[in-house]
Amino acid sequence: MKINSGSKLTIKTKTGRKFNGKLSAVTTDLITLSTAKAPGGVAALKREEIAEIRKKSGARTAAYAALLGGVGLGGGHGVGYGIGEAKEASFAVEYQTTAFGVAVGAVVGAIIGGRGEVVYKAP
Repeated sequence: MKINSGSKLTIKTKTGRKFNGKLSAVTTDLITLSTAKAPGGVAALKREEIAEIRKKSGARTAAYAALLGGVGLGGGHGVGYGIGEAKEASFAVEYQTTAFGVAVGAVVGAIIGGRGEVVYKAP
């Protein structure tokens, strides 16, 4: 997959180390990232050391948060309505459960989306 220079990546090595940064350069033998944690701000990784590469995107995180927030909205409303009907509540229980469902769904979606898209996995 073609990845543009400056893309945010997370690279996991076969030894288990993780590097987060922006793609600087790619050669036949090395992938270079600009990172804040690496000495000198640059991490050069040999291709044979790499186990997995994930591309991070704010749009992906937001999309997952919105999608699962919507699922939480529907689920929370349905559960609240069911509880209100079963207990014959004098107030609308579904409003609180809807808000809770949206919040939980959005947080879970942001966590899942924030992991990034796998663009390479070593065989």
